[in-house]
Parts: sequence; C-alpha cells; structure tokens
Amino acid sequence: MKNNIYVLFGFLVFALSSCQNDESFSNDRAESVNSKGRGGSLARFTVVGDKLYTIDNDQMRVFDIAENTNPTFEQTVDLINGVETVFPYNDYLYLGTQTGMLIYDISNPSAPRYVSMYEHVQACDPVVVQGNYAYVTIRSETTCRNTSNIDQLEVINVSNPEQPFAVNQYQLENPYGLGIDDGLLFVCDGNAGLKVFDVTFTPDRIQLLHEFRDIKARDVIPFNGLLLLIAEEGFYQYQYNPSGEMDLLSFIEVEKE
Repeated sequence: MKNNIYVLFGFLVFALSSCQNDESFSNDRAESVNSKGRGGSLARFTVVGDKLYTIDNDQMRVFDIAENTNPTFEQTVDLINGVETVFPYNDYLYLGTQTGMLIYDISNPSAPRYVSMYEHVQACDPVVVQGNYAYVTIRSETTCRNTSNIDQLEVINVSNPEQPFAVNQYQLENPYGLGIDDGLLFVCDGNAGLKVFDVTFTPDRIQLLHEFRDIKARDVIPFNGLLLLIAEEGFYQYQYNPSGEMDLLSFIEVEKE
C-alpha cells in the first residue's frame, strides 16, 4: 500500500497542474501553480522557477528545466543522512529529516546554501511553511525510528532562518503529511482522519476548526479552495471555503495490496 500512496502522490501533483484545463480553474490559479510547483509535504522533489530540486536520503540534486524537453543536471549538494521531504517557501527550501528540519537558501537557485537546522527527537518529519512559521508533524512509527512514542504537531518560528525555534506543540494520534493555504492548516492524522486548523491570527496558537475522522489521510495539497488528498483508501478532491468547511468533488479508489 505504501508504494501505491507514492504513486498517488505523483498523480496528485499532475492533477493539480491539470486543473488549468477546467473552466472552474482560473488562469491566475493555473499560472500560480506552474510558477510555484505546488506539491505535498511528503514530496521528495520540488520545482522553483526554472530549477528542479530532488532529494535522496543524504543528497540534493539540482536540475535546470528552463528547456523542459531537455533538463540539465547542475550539481549535487551533500546533506545529512535521513532527509525525507522538501518544501519551498520564498527563497528557502525546508527539508524534513529524521532528526530535524534543515533550511537552505536558494536566493542563488543553482547553488543551495545551508543556513540552519532545527533538531527534534528522531522521527518522520514533513514540514510546510507560511509567513514566519513552519509546521512540522512528528510521528512514532517503526520506520521512523521514533522510540519516544511522540505524535505531535510542532510550530516553529522561522522569522530568522538562521535561528529557528519551537513556540508550541499539539498532540496528535498518528500524523503524516500536512498542507497550508491562506491561514488554513490541513493535517493528515492517519487513521484519526484529517484535521483543519485556523492559523490566521495567532499562528503559534492554532485553533482546530474541523475534523474528518472517516478519512485515513496521508498527504494533502491545498490551493485556492481546491484540496487534493491522498488517503489509505484512495485519492480525494475537495472544495473548501475560508472557514475550512469541505465538499467532496470526487474520489478514486485504490486497490489494496
């Protein structure tokens, strides 16, 4: 089933970019998706401008994709062991690792530069960022080598990328991926479902708005009212409003192995 989930992730990214062909998806949304390379928090690659960044445990590779039919490899950047996810925000890449969050400066897109690391207990660690705050889920699971049985959402102040620090934490049941869009934080809490938080006014003291416990959520991409969600049972598309209420648009079931 795990392999199916990551196949679905690739489809999820494709589906978001394909929405530009739908009449309900405006040209402004389509252009924003194409320029920012929207992806889920469990992604191992991301596109920023004309650059593609991929990660593989202890390395980051940089590709120039200005000519999308002829991508060019530029360089390999050595990382600490255990890097799992990558999330772009402004001029930085935020890398989730099994021991913490790495921050890399990409103001020079061809030459990512290490800035800092926020450390936590050894665990699986996807991350998303909005404004001055990063949001990280920490999961206790055998594959994550988390022996402390900690399952939580951490809020990290990254207003100074050189000195990130934790400001709050919230207990969860079994968190996986997460996504953020315009003050709404969507957290996949495994068998406990999807949780929607308001982070608009006090990003360090978030408010739970809704829980959807009938979804075994794994990862999400929220964007301008459209939520693409990977779950154990398949692939969902939802429409959501600023208050975090959601309406199901479609569902594709995935056969379990």
